[in-house]
Amino acid sequence: MYNISEIRQIHLETTSLCQSRCPQCGRYDFDEDGKLIINPKITDRNGKSGLDQIYFSDFYNWFKPKFVSQLDSLYMCGNFGEPILARDCLKIFAYLRTFNPRMALSLNTNGGYRPKEWWQKLAKLKVETTFGIDGLEDTHSLYRVKVPWKRVIENAQSFIDAGGKAKWQMLVFKHNEHQMKECEKMSKEMGFYSFVYEHTTRFGENSYPKWPVINPKGEITHYLEPSSVSSEGYSDISNGWEESTKTKQTIECSARRDRELYISANGTVLPCCHIDSCISMFQFDDIADYKKKIDMYPSLHKQTLEEIFKSLYFRKIEGTWSKEPLSVCSKMCGKETGTWLNNMTSQSKYIEF
Repeated sequence: MYNISEIRQIHLETTSLCQSRCPQCGRYDFDEDGKLIINPKITDRNGKSGLDQIYFSDFYNWFKPKFVSQLDSLYMCGNFGEPILARDCLKIFAYLRTFNPRMALSLNTNGGYRPKEWWQKLAKLKVETTFGIDGLEDTHSLYRVKVPWKRVIENAQSFIDAGGKAKWQMLVFKHNEHQMKECEKMSKEMGFYSFVYEHTTRFGENSYPKWPVINPKGEITHYLEPSSVSSEGYSDISNGWEESTKTKQTIECSARRDRELYISANGTVLPCCHIDSCISMFQFDDIADYKKKIDMYPSLHKQTLEEIFKSLYFRKIEGTWSKEPLSVCSKMCGKETGTWLNNMTSQSKYIEF
């Protein structure tokens, strides 16, 4: 696929901790009584069900200054956690900026934590930041459960006022679609450099006309419904998922194209976040397919990056592409049937000021 000297981008899931309870997030599951619990497939560095985070000492041991100097970018996002909850989030960014002043650093966040001084320091490190703000005060927390809108706005303003480059990203549902223009206007007035609205793909993925929002007691508090407002080129993704697993695909791997590595919060190394979600969420066919064809889960807590590459893990994944690609690779990066990623991109609209 590529070798260590060719890596140019790191996608880092700094933690699997999160203060929010976004209803469609894969970090949650339900127990036998219907009560909300953490997804038991999420594991810590010891392989046990539980949450974890990457400390500065971990990151420094894995990625020395010489390796950092070859990178073009690092972004903190991930599948399950909120990056700013990681104890050493800011310290890791500072280390990267020290040993590679030219590299692009970015962060995706719900923005609902940390004091304003923390956000000012983040701005000084030139970390481009995407704030997930899904509406105005009366609608935002219907999806971003437990994330206070006023706190997010205050933090975003502190970041922008300190010179930070910020993007407002809005997930659009039926309950907040009427606020799109007002959110766009507010983002411009606050000093965000861009505004993007996106339609979640997860209604199509699960064929749910409504998505129940359930509190920790197992009670339904309200329902989510997909937006009726479409961006240009918007399309339902449900057909693409079915077709992509039935047809032999030519794989155009985005991780190979971008020379990217994905590091999960428990230290697992993967080409991309999509393979991580395949083995940690609830796509059971994908889990079985991965176990049958690969069944390797390399961790930086147990092996060095050099040892992981020598294990031919990445070559084993690439080796499936010419015969019977991993189903997750077909869904995400298959060329023939129209991929999930292409469909997801068509469900968003980007506005730069």
